[in-house]
Amino acid sequence: MNLSCEQCGKCCLEWGAYFVHITAEDIDRWMNENRQDILRYIEFLNKDTAFGWVNPQNKTRLSRCPFLYKKDKSEYFCLIHNTKPKRCKDYSCAISE
Repeated sequence: MNLSCEQCGKCCLEWGAYFVHITAEDIDRWMNENRQDILRYIEFLNKDTAFGWVNPQNKTRLSRCPFLYKKDKSEYFCLIHNTKPKRCKDYSCAISE
């Protein structure tokens, strides 16, 4: 089931507490875009394996994506929507009320 995004933030709030797999393509794209603002939240395990989202100072896991912005009482949006990780792009939200 593929639902259209209603910008409720549930998928990011629900799954953002887990490590998000970051692909080599994501890393290459962000390096080419000079997106140090994104790369600093990544934990690199080796040259082909990385995960987000971690605190840049101490590398502890964050409880949610640092790029999820709360627009108003019930609406969120992704600050890196145009270049978000492949895992996020491929995610089909099926979280109910």
